[in-house]
This record gives sequence, C-alpha cells and structure tokens, in this order.
Amino acid sequence: MPDSELIAQLKRFSPFDTLDDHYVQTVAGHSRLVAEDKGKLLFRRGKKADCRYYLLEGTVDLVGANFATESVSAGDERASRTLTDTSPTQVSAVAKSAVRLLLVEADFLDLAMVWNQAASAAVTGPVRAD
Repeated sequence: MPDSELIAQLKRFSPFDTLDDHYVQTVAGHSRLVAEDKGKLLFRRGKKADCRYYLLEGTVDLVGANFATESVSAGDERASRTLTDTSPTQVSAVAKSAVRLLLVEADFLDLAMVWNQAASAAVTGPVRAD
C-alpha cells in the first residue's frame, strides 16, 4: 500500500486524527496491514500488547471477564479507536468475520504522541497562570 493510502487509513482513527501529518508518516513506517480469517484469535486477555490493533474491515468480538462480549464492526464509533488500549490487554479479540487490521507498534506510537505534544507546546508556548 502506498504511503499516502496508509496515512489516509491511519487518519481515520484516534489518535492519528489529531497528530500532525509528519508524525503520522513516521508512525506509518512502524505499521503493517494484516488479514485474518473468521474465528482467528487476534489477541488474548491478560497478555502484553506490543501492537495497537485498528479494525479496517469486518467484525470482531471483544471478550472480557466473565465472557462479557462486545461486537465491534469496522466503521462503528467503537472501531474509531484501538481495540487494545491497555497492556496487558483487558479483553481477548476473536474475528467474527474475515477481518483486515492495521497493527501499529505500541511503543513507537506512544513516542510519536509525546513528540507531537512537545511540538505543539513549543508552538503555543507555556501557559501562564494569572
């Protein structure tokens, strides 16, 4: 996928929609597209999440404690953010249909967010308390 298409895909999701394009471009270099079949366990509850998972196509079931299940389909409000917002993960994810996912290296994403915040603070300057 050309960089411009990958950047457009990333900009559909939080937090990329708030990052400067320069940082999104950098994060794109630490991302990959993955296709999985229906029934595939994508990640397991309680395990370290090295990547943030973003759902591009299909539906996944997020299964939490006591087997509480939330179905998330691409395009849903819930799908606008990562499926793995903590590490270790609080849920397991199973592909309810064939899915396409965008995986972003978690550590690098955290670093890019810090860079973006630092750049924004440098532009706006310090906030003064009156």
